Amino acid sequence: MTEAYNKACEEVKAAGDWSKNIPNERKLISYGLFKQITSGDNTNARPWAIQYEAAAKHDSWLSFKGKSNEECMKLYVEEWEKQKAEFNK
Repeated sequence: MTEAYNKACEEVKAAGDWSKNIPNERKLISYGLFKQITSGDNTNARPWAIQYEAAAKHDSWLSFKGKSNEECMKLYVEEWEKQKAEFNK
């Protein structure tokens, strides 16, 4: 699974202009999974609600608390494949 995850990460970095069409809600899923994989469980205090972007990222990461790296890598790859299929047209 690590190989598929690394490939997906490289594809995300190289994604073209089409990736701007991916809604923020979907990008947040990928962000939360990425943070869980790279940093483990979120133990940070939640930013103030007026810090909308930071709070949304925090909440997304927190939603994957307790999930294993292997499970998160699988979900990350699946989400990226869905995003490519839906928005790379």
